[in-house]
Order: sequence, then structure tokens, then C-alpha cells
Amino acid sequence: MVGLEEHRDAIKGGEVVNELQTTLSQASDDSRSLCQNVKKYHKIVYMTFGLTSAILLYGYDNVIVGTVSGMPEFQ
Repeated sequence: MVGLEEHRDAIKGGEVVNELQTTLSQASDDSRSLCQNVKKYHKIVYMTFGLTSAILLYGYDNVIVGTVSGMPEFQ
């Protein structure tokens, strides 16, 4: 029974450590400038811009095809 309670305390202590690490990480992210965060998280920034531009360009493509096919020169 003693081992089980020690294990529970270790889990609770680990949760406290994880919460502290998360808080410290968020505080350090908040203290950095935008450029510093972009340099740190460059993969996330590239993925975000890539997905966003793909979605926007897909919608733009549908509009352009409809507009061009409606022109007398392309009918």
C-alpha cells in the first residue's frame, strides 16, 4: 500500500512539473517578439501559410474559371 501512495504522489508531482513547464514555456513565448517566434516555429508558419494559400487559391480558381468561361472570347 505504501508503494501505491508513493506512486500517486509521483504522478501528482509530475503533473505539477508539467504545468510549471507549460507556464514557463508560455511566458517565454509571450516575452519574445513576432520575428523571434517565427524563427523558432518556422515549420508551423510554413505549413500554415501553405494550407491557407492552397484553400484561398482553390476558391479563387473556381471564380476565375467561371468568369473566363462566361467571356464571349472563350465560349
